[in-house]
Amino acid sequence: MEKVRNDIKKAIIKKDRLNVNYNESFTESNYTNGVSKSCDQIIHFDLRQVFDKLKVHLVSLCEQKEAERINEESIKSPGFVETFPNYAISGYAHSSQDGIDGVTIFGTKLLQSGATVDLSIWTPLSDSNYPYLEDLSLDIQACDWEVSEYLFSDKWGIKQEMLDFEADEPKEAEEKPKKRGRRKKEEEVPVIDMYA
Repeated sequence: MEKVRNDIKKAIIKKDRLNVNYNESFTESNYTNGVSKSCDQIIHFDLRQVFDKLKVHLVSLCEQKEAERINEESIKSPGFVETFPNYAISGYAHSSQDGIDGVTIFGTKLLQSGATVDLSIWTPLSDSNYPYLEDLSLDIQACDWEVSEYLFSDKWGIKQEMLDFEADEPKEAEEKPKKRGRRKKEEEVPVIDMYA
């Protein structure tokens, strides 16, 4: 069987579903298919988590006010991305500009007014002045991995369609102790012979 290499080009999350563009390269036959896929299975929690790690980079690269909290130590700290609750990552894309490979991060910022602002930023993945380039590269690789797991290994979230309650097993009828007390007298019913 011919080996197929799949290179993720773009991944976008919409309503807990994934829309993906990727190249399907057949190395022996020397051709590549561009595949665009809108998936109906909900995303796994792990996929959401790796996308969320891109929040720090979006905030920093877009020079947002919150970027002042980001440093070498905080960016590696587990749970640090949770300190940016008003940001959401919708996706990323691999692209190149002037022959330089890079990545575009797509996201939104929720304003105090309740409105949202769309943010997107492209940054090269080599020879960049971005101080957290190594972390960004690792985070993008993690995103590519989780998207591939979703697409090709069926790593989806679980959609609960009905609630499973453990049914109480009916208990076997237990014998009740006999009550002590008076018995009702049985009345004798007179039999009337109508043909007599």
